[in-house]
Amino acid sequence: MVTWRRDKGFRDPNKPPSPCVAIFADPMSLSTDMTAFVLAKRYAVRMETTYPSDLTDAQWALLEPHLPPPCEIGRTREVAYRAVLNALFYVLKEGCQWRAIPKDYGVHWRTAYGLFRQWNADGTLERLHAALRAGVRKKVGKAPTPSACIVDSQAVKTTAKGGHAGMTAARR
Repeated sequence: MVTWRRDKGFRDPNKPPSPCVAIFADPMSLSTDMTAFVLAKRYAVRMETTYPSDLTDAQWALLEPHLPPPCEIGRTREVAYRAVLNALFYVLKEGCQWRAIPKDYGVHWRTAYGLFRQWNADGTLERLHAALRAGVRKKVGKAPTPSACIVDSQAVKTTAKGGHAGMTAARR
């Protein structure tokens, strides 16, 4: 059974109505590809403006395989991961607070921040970084993993204290 509703972001009476978005009543009957299609369509309807930090289709194609798949049990995903990554890149590029994420993304700031924390904790962001680093290194003809490390002596702090390590006398 399919029900229809208008996009929540439509508020201007002078604008024509936005396209309708399909919300499926029984998400378990859909295949994973169909669920992804519905999320992508929802995301495309909500994005009215683009930002310089948004992912291109080629960049999204590189990142998508490394993101966690949808859960087999529980609620279906209601947020497109591309929108979450675009919101994350917006925060990184603009240096703004999480609450300042534009409503155009269709992602509430708590959802974006929660997924950022979850991906940081479970290693998803680390896997994304490692995959992208390996691809870039292969492209320039190097080994996929770096073999050397450079440490700047001014950036590395030691635990040993110089001079007297004793306590100073109390002032009277």
